[in-house]
Amino acid sequence: MSTMTTMRPPAVRTSSAQVRGAKHSFTSTIDPMRVLRRHALGIALSAVGGAVVGVGAYFLLDQFLPLYSGEVLFEVQPGLRQAGQISSDDFGDDATVYRLAQTETYLLTSRDVLGAALTNPEIKQTRWHQKFQQTNSEGRTVFNNAEALDELEEDLSTSVFRNSNLFSLRWSAPEPRDVPILLGAISEAYIKNRKARDEAVFDTNDRNFREQVRETEKQLGDLALEIRNLIQTANITELDGVWHSAQATMSSQLTAKL
Repeated sequence: MSTMTTMRPPAVRTSSAQVRGAKHSFTSTIDPMRVLRRHALGIALSAVGGAVVGVGAYFLLDQFLPLYSGEVLFEVQPGLRQAGQISSDDFGDDATVYRLAQTETYLLTSRDVLGAALTNPEIKQTRWHQKFQQTNSEGRTVFNNAEALDELEEDLSTSVFRNSNLFSLRWSAPEPRDVPILLGAISEAYIKNRKARDEAVFDTNDRNFREQVRETEKQLGDLALEIRNLIQTANITELDGVWHSAQATMSSQLTAKL
């Protein structure tokens, strides 16, 4: 007599655990008000800190970052080479123009020109000028001229345009009203400086010319005296004819040399 043993399938407990776990995940909820109440202090402090940092950064950047720029153009013009010349000639080559323009840019940003520009009364009304107002030991408000000149030398920029007679001066500032005032003051001071240099050259040439004229007149006087002595010694009767003829000849020769 045979006996058969029935095999029972093993119990799978994992599936039931998974079912129970899945059921628990679907039923759990998060209360947003509880989360807000728990982190309310941190959120408030972050909002206040962000507002303070944002406002401070705005005023800091508004104070130091240059937002507005301006540019002034100047032209190098050739001068007259001869006294009877009506119009000026061209320079001839770009290398000469570039060299002269480079020289003028150095003079444009020199401390002499910038110092003269700072004496312009319109600059005193700018926000840039107020930045250098300081109180001295006596309690009076004074302008720090040396510091202002140092900053101008660092912030001003010049450029020379190739294949042209132009060179430029450029400056930037956070206050738009300050840019044309300061650039205009520097331009005016530079033009005055340029005019003074031209007048100095003219005065030197005029002084040399007058000295030459006086020397020529002295030579003519000495020659006239010699001719008069010669006429008197040689008993020449035609005094006027010989005198005027010799004087006219000498005058024409000296005039040709000049």
